[in-house]
Amino acid sequence: MQIEEAISEIRGSVTGLLVQDDKEVIQAILRSRNAVFLDTCFISRMANEKSIEKIMPFFTKMEAVFIVTDLLLYEMKDSEGNYLQKNNYHFFECMKKAGLTVVLLNESNIFQMLSEYVKYSDHERNSFLVKVLNENVANLTKLSQLIMKDKNVDDIFAEGYIIPKSKDFVANFIDGVKSRKSNQDSLAEELISLCVIILLGLPGKTKYYFCSNDLAAQVRYNKSIYTSCLASIGRAETMNTFTIIQYMIKESLLKRTDEEWIVGALKGSIGEAPIVYERKELPGQSCELRIQIEDIVKRCFEGECFDLRGR
Repeated sequence: MQIEEAISEIRGSVTGLLVQDDKEVIQAILRSRNAVFLDTCFISRMANEKSIEKIMPFFTKMEAVFIVTDLLLYEMKDSEGNYLQKNNYHFFECMKKAGLTVVLLNESNIFQMLSEYVKYSDHERNSFLVKVLNENVANLTKLSQLIMKDKNVDDIFAEGYIIPKSKDFVANFIDGVKSRKSNQDSLAEELISLCVIILLGLPGKTKYYFCSNDLAAQVRYNKSIYTSCLASIGRAETMNTFTIIQYMIKESLLKRTDEEWIVGALKGSIGEAPIVYERKELPGQSCELRIQIEDIVKRCFEGECFDLRGR
């Protein structure tokens, strides 16, 4: 079965659970103060009763709309059929019960969805996509590899840019990319970066987050935003289990009685002894170190702050 058909079936299995109407999806995103693109590796780690119970207060406090893309939905499907794995389905059920809005974004339709808010000519729309792809050859590596191997579109990397004239170029291009999805590749995450770049092209105050425990994907996301949206860099950030837990400790959403869960959640997300950057107030005192998760958690409760650098 083709990926497009599989996605259609999975969409049908989550009707009523995720907002799917294109108009409602884009309205929810653009009207929200915060918009959080969820990644498979984050959802999979949080898709258990204890983690859902712990993380929901943070999600509620964010006052955000949560976004799942078509290709991400495909990554979460059950190996036995075109429906979500049970734990992933339950994760979204809990989000809905908590009153949180989760929308399902079809990456191929993003420009069409924005047509009510900004008018692009075919040339402007196609030029925008080609420019972004050329700027990010080194950042969106999987997308770039697919383009270079496709004789139908590889000329967009030619010197001086070759701008396709077809009014359906963007949708057809993204559809073609999605159809080439393979296990363990980074296409879903790179299309999220592309969607955020497009959304940042609109005026507004919505802040976009990429929530993932995949550090390499976060680096690619940050580099692509910095490359193509430098003027809007303050409206695009990343988060992961580590940053969320630190925030929740600081805001007293997690207590010392939660330490056992915190240690288990962090070990499952970033390993037992990750490389972190210890932030200090005085210049020259900050340093990079490898440290056991138990020690990190203890020091976070004592008010210390860390940035994750590696696993």
